[in-house]
Amino acid sequence: MPYETGKTAGDECSSTYEGRHITLLESSLTHVNPGDELVDKGQPIVCGCIVGVAFKSALAATDYIAIDTEGIWYLEVDSADGDAVAVGDPLFITNGGVVTKVNLATSRNFGYALGAIAGATPFVPAVIAVKVHFEAPAVPAGA
Repeated sequence: MPYETGKTAGDECSSTYEGRHITLLESSLTHVNPGDELVDKGQPIVCGCIVGVAFKSALAATDYIAIDTEGIWYLEVDSADGDAVAVGDPLFITNGGVVTKVNLATSRNFGYALGAIAGATPFVPAVIAVKVHFEAPAVPAGA
């Protein structure tokens, strides 16, 4: 369900897992383009500072897609710089929807590695378990 108007203050918006599952408009999601420019089930997404994994594939940009913001998912992780990924390493999602160990200026916190990937040059992305963790941005000093 969209989180918009027509509700009364105090009404619950999320019916599952204390707000861990949210529903967002497909056109607001950033993800790796699978070819049709629509999100696919199991893809990592970013929407502003919100990160998660799509529960279903979209058929149109106007679809609302349920997102898991706190689950454990098997996802492809890319180091991009050839470094190994160790269990517990923080992971980030780029503005192109790639989950990586590398924290770029435009990346968002995505979660933590629950599996390891050996370092190699060139680095080959691998599928490992990832603890997705929606982390709000830091509050600026003096705010």
